Amino acid sequence: MIKVSNFVWKPKKDGYETARKILVPAVRFTLDEIWQGPPQTVQQREVELSEPQKRALAELKRDLQVVLDSGHVVDAINEAAYRTKMLQICLGAIYDRHHREHIIDSTPRLKELEQIINSTQRKVVIFVPLTSVVHQVDRFLKARWKKAGLDWKCSYINGEVKLKDRTAIIQAFATDPLFKVVIADPQATGHGINEFVAADTVIWLGAIDKTELWIQGNGRVRRPGQKYPSTCFKIISNKLEEEIFTRLETNTSMQGLMLKAVRDGAF
Repeated sequence: MIKVSNFVWKPKKDGYETARKILVPAVRFTLDEIWQGPPQTVQQREVELSEPQKRALAELKRDLQVVLDSGHVVDAINEAAYRTKMLQICLGAIYDRHHREHIIDSTPRLKELEQIINSTQRKVVIFVPLTSVVHQVDRFLKARWKKAGLDWKCSYINGEVKLKDRTAIIQAFATDPLFKVVIADPQATGHGINEFVAADTVIWLGAIDKTELWIQGNGRVRRPGQKYPSTCFKIISNKLEEEIFTRLETNTSMQGLMLKAVRDGAF
């Protein structure tokens, strides 16, 4: 590349071809080919939606059905917006067009989360893709542990947390026996963190629609340094969420998912 200014670089005229020659041939090894570590299994937990969640999803479905019945074409961008809204409702926070959050009751999902945490003797990583829900989970767990007289600790890592604070949280999670849970935004923690091998459990509070984050998130726990079999839990409330997780596991495109779900009655 060639430096244009202090912060801008642009490819040289033959830059792409030069890079291609350097990178070809390329050899890739899977993790299992170079590391015979403990296995990771995937479990699915089904929970009920709260009544406010059911009403919000029904309204979203009606809106999409009206658009389809009117003959308007729903392009990939619009479909992604509907999918994002659906995931927000299931997680417990809806964002409006001004990016203001509107909390919606998700108690059944939070109680299932607590049950999973209580079922393991080791540490837990919870992936939550929405900032407001990260805070909800943090408050919920601390309140429940205080009521139960537990000395467990938890913290969160997302875009709000400064780099030096992230480092401190990660180190504490790896070394403090009472540090039970870290709540993580997969965008902020999907790469470059090895200390999550202190956990044997990964919980996805809800689905996401980026396969890379799914793979890398689970890989934070199953990687060299892990001594125990690990479990990945998927929490779902409907067939559509289940299909999204299936597509994540099979690395299948999300395009057309919402429209198919409406036509098939799965949403």
